[in-house]
Amino acid sequence: MGPPAPPPAVLGRLILGSSSPTRRSILASMGHPDPLVVVHGGRVLEKPTTADDVREYVAGYATAPAVTIGATVVTDVATGRRWEGADRAEVHLRPLPAAAIEALIDDGAVFGCAGALMVEHPAVAPHVERLVGDETAVRGLCATTTRGLIDAALRGEGGVLPSPPAAG
Repeated sequence: MGPPAPPPAVLGRLILGSSSPTRRSILASMGHPDPLVVVHGGRVLEKPTTADDVREYVAGYATAPAVTIGATVVTDVATGRRWEGADRAEVHLRPLPAAAIEALIDDGAVFGCAGALMVEHPAVAPHVERLVGDETAVRGLCATTTRGLIDAALRGEGGVLPSPPAAG
């Protein structure tokens, strides 16, 4: 069992239940100082643990697009009311040269990314053929969806209250 998870970041009136620097960066870019899954060829790709994982994942993206699926939940901690959204994006990549893949590995940041997918990385960006969806969704937190959920929560529009516990 590893060390305990760090406490969620408190961002003004928002609590980010994630320690991801990328998610913090996306929220900060939205003026506000959730999870992502990468699917390829029917397989869910986790964060790579070895250089060979990176090579395998990235080489595969030249044969079929990587699909990211993410979810965001905004919760009013005072009332328990929740606003939920999900996003899907596709990344179509041309084959990356071996030198670009090795640059990703040498940089090291790729080991913190589901599916070794870093469309914003200088070694990868020139090889993105097409992106279907929001780039921030590929990076881990869709800014468009998150902004909409936060705005709805701040206006008090929509959302759902949690169900009461079942009587036992």
